[in-house]
Amino acid sequence: MIDIIDIRSRVYAGAMILSFTRSDPWWNVIDPDALDLDSISDCILGQLYETFGGGLKALDMDLSEAHDSGFYVPLFAVNKDLDQLDEEYKALTKEWRTLITQLREADTAEVSLAF
Repeated sequence: MIDIIDIRSRVYAGAMILSFTRSDPWWNVIDPDALDLDSISDCILGQLYETFGGGLKALDMDLSEAHDSGFYVPLFAVNKDLDQLDEEYKALTKEWRTLITQLREADTAEVSLAF
């Protein structure tokens, strides 16, 4: 069973890292419909840095840090089978999509309040 609190915490940690390291509103660069955390090119880092590995390099991050930041699920995680890994990737993807939607809505709300 997926621990949604853990998933959400990891995604928020990753979002904070992106917000501190990028000068752009990264959530507007991501295509949420194409987002797939189990893809090296359609994951968060892949969409922002061309590939998952490119994102790791740009952020000076190792796989353990990528896991803790909601970007990665270790293939050979202790006590997890392939179905559980797939379930975790789907949960991460869903949580990233939710956060991106919230950030975009917050941007729109700020702009409308400014007028």
